Amino acid sequence: MDDFPEKPLDAQSAPLQSVGSSNLQASLQVDPKLLTKALNKMRGLVKGNGLDTDKVVLLEDLDNTFIQMYRFKARTTLQLTPQYGIKVEPGRNTAMELMPSEAEFRKAIAEIAIDARTNSQKRNQIVDYIMSRPDKGFGMKDQKTKFHFLSRDFVQHEKCTPCANSGRLICTKCHGKKMILCTKCHGRRQMPCPRCKGATRIQTNKGMVPCQFCRGDGKVNCSLCGARGQIKCQNCAASGTIGCRICAGTGWLSHLAHVEIYARISFDFEKNKLPSLLVQSIESNASRCIERHEIEVSPLGSMTVSPHTEKPPEHQEPDDTIWIDYDAICPFGSIAFEVDGQKIAGQLFGFQTRLLEFPFFLDVMTRLGQTALLKSSMNGRTTYHYLKKAGEYRLLRDIMTQTLFIKNAVKAKLFLREKHMTGVNPETIDKLVDATDLAMRHITRKWRIIGMIIGLIFYTLSVEYYYLGGGRLLLKNAGVADSHIIPLDVALVIWGIAAGVLAGKYMAKWSQDKALEKIVPVDFLKRILPRAGKTFYWCVAISIIIPVITIIFAQLNDYPVPDWFTFLLLQSGATTL
Repeated sequence: MDDFPEKPLDAQSAPLQSVGSSNLQASLQVDPKLLTKALNKMRGLVKGNGLDTDKVVLLEDLDNTFIQMYRFKARTTLQLTPQYGIKVEPGRNTAMELMPSEAEFRKAIAEIAIDARTNSQKRNQIVDYIMSRPDKGFGMKDQKTKFHFLSRDFVQHEKCTPCANSGRLICTKCHGKKMILCTKCHGRRQMPCPRCKGATRIQTNKGMVPCQFCRGDGKVNCSLCGARGQIKCQNCAASGTIGCRICAGTGWLSHLAHVEIYARISFDFEKNKLPSLLVQSIESNASRCIERHEIEVSPLGSMTVSPHTEKPPEHQEPDDTIWIDYDAICPFGSIAFEVDGQKIAGQLFGFQTRLLEFPFFLDVMTRLGQTALLKSSMNGRTTYHYLKKAGEYRLLRDIMTQTLFIKNAVKAKLFLREKHMTGVNPETIDKLVDATDLAMRHITRKWRIIGMIIGLIFYTLSVEYYYLGGGRLLLKNAGVADSHIIPLDVALVIWGIAAGVLAGKYMAKWSQDKALEKIVPVDFLKRILPRAGKTFYWCVAISIIIPVITIIFAQLNDYPVPDWFTFLLLQSGATTL
């Protein structure tokens, strides 16, 4: 990182053993309780894994345990970017911020990020929003966030060109003349006599005589226009103009722009005086370090400004950028334990005493249990015996529990790798998850098949009653339309799939619970229902085959068959021919 405000603080440190000495730097002493917490964490790791916790001892001499408190600066950079969309609506909108011209609008957009940075109230709003996050913005990388509270609405008014700002247009029907040709006489002022139809004579008892209505002329004055040949234009109400649809008769258009302020966020911290492993630990997930309180941060005073401050202490901030600077402290250093007479050394990171770079001592302690778990996946006959032996170790019990609960081997591996970061080889976790998955298949396979068969037997009986026992015919005789019966045919197949899958899963659960009742906590077992696996595909295939065979049998033995089946047969025969 190039330029932090003020002079960067050196990464300062103080060994725990020197607490109270004159050469200790003021506020960077390590809390002695940190070592006690680390010892309890190590004892928690070995507890239940074949070793008495009293055999875990912290080696407190300087040659083995040397924890330092590192202090460094960090910065979250918010590059503010306005984004907007423009829409046009008729009329003069006065509810939004008025821009006199397009040039003024462009200028306002260009300055909106600068205003958000230099305006003390808006700047503090942005910083408070970031600091309200669980991670306080520390470690946010390559992210984009929107500040709803800074959104602005601009409007620019424009005269409506089509109506020349008048709001009225010349009527397209009368062309401004207010009158149009009569639609009945078409301007001829007369129309055919409605009695003689223009023939001048009508049939009477005395024969053909001249029409008295038109006096033998065959035409009469137009009743619609009164012999004027024109009528008032209904389109413009005889005004000669109509309201402009583009501006809704106002003569104005409003160009509306809703502007949102986004921030592209990046993060950096001083690395040059920090150990490489500490840098890696922070960079791996800096945000989570704050959420877990492994690192303590406090904002530097320059990140927010007083409303009375004329200009914020920006320290060369770019015009569109806000810096949030932190003062961070983190314990880190070497630590060693004596575990059952053997020295185990590694690194301590953070106030939550995360233990890093330790040898895989839990692999050695649980080796017999791991071997048993691996063997349980190889032979279905001895699976119960080996699972019980593996369940004697707390680490292996947790691996089995999480594998069953998560159900997805890949996700289970990722979760367990993160959970057991100390003392266990990640490759070992992968092998044990796979072994647990295979062992559960061995345990549940037979009973899953039995359950599936039982469910499909009930389904087969339902199909026989429906197609051969008169169930479907009963519905048809009751007046149920074919369009309603066909969905029932489909629903019967779905019922078969559900019956086979659910019966298989619950029988598998019974077998699984029986095998793991003393290994996996009861609360977990109650919530764990085995996956359907390949049973689902078998159930789908069988649930379709059974009604097909049943209907073919009904066809051959003159039982009533569905119309759709007959239609399919005819179509099949026509295609063959």
